[in-house]
Amino acid sequence: MRPPLSPRMCAPRREKETKKAFRILLATNGSESALKAARYLARILPESGAELTLLCVIVPVCDSKDLAGLPVIEISREMVARMEERSPQTVFEKTLDALGNNRPRLFCEISQGRPASAICRAVEEGQFDLVVLGSGGKRRFGRTLAETVRRQSSCPVLVIP
Repeated sequence: MRPPLSPRMCAPRREKETKKAFRILLATNGSESALKAARYLARILPESGAELTLLCVIVPVCDSKDLAGLPVIEISREMVARMEERSPQTVFEKTLDALGNNRPRLFCEISQGRPASAICRAVEEGQFDLVVLGSGGKRRFGRTLAETVRRQSSCPVLVIP
């Protein structure tokens, strides 16, 4: 049986504590599931005082030195339109629209590499308290991006269905 708590044990600390804002990382690629996650955050964040960072990961197709000596190919207008749709600027614009006007303190970051690795690296470097992702994703090696991040992340991961 535990002894009752004394007032001395419950006394607040005397030294000044600096209250750190709760830091949330929203990984977004502009997809409908990522925008759904942004809309969900827009409903719960305004009152929280949390700090939100949007992360867009650029997946390199190949290194430019790998293209040396290859024949030049024509890029169709459809391919250009798809590339523009996936550009970080477009992704951030769509995500900001989904968040609406009542936004918390907001930062935008761009990373390059495999999405799961880039997200987990950003979590470590930015010391985030929570990662938020949309669930809509293709399976790669039997796992979705959300499953992979959930397993590798050093902080809690909220997956919005």
